[in-house]
Amino acid sequence: MTRPNTLRQKYAKNIYRLTYIWLIFIGIVVLLTGIGDLHIVIEKWSLEFSLIDFELSDNVLIAFITTTTINVIGIIYIVARWLFPNGIEVFKEKD
Repeated sequence: MTRPNTLRQKYAKNIYRLTYIWLIFIGIVVLLTGIGDLHIVIEKWSLEFSLIDFELSDNVLIAFITTTTINVIGIIYIVARWLFPNGIEVFKEKD
């Protein structure tokens, strides 16, 4: 059986990882939106091809970042409240 502190540390690390991955994902989406179309042209052989063709409208990008960030913060808050409850409530339940 694992100790409660070990379990709390495990879940705290998982929350950190989720947040870290989420920030990287949002950064990639914003970067791809900023780049938009990435074309490579090789004039020597008359080649032209598109590597990235990614576009989101401003409204969609704002809605995407806002709603999903609020969801991640909400998940973190709920898990943190479950893992680290108020000390007074814990002592009242034991009595």
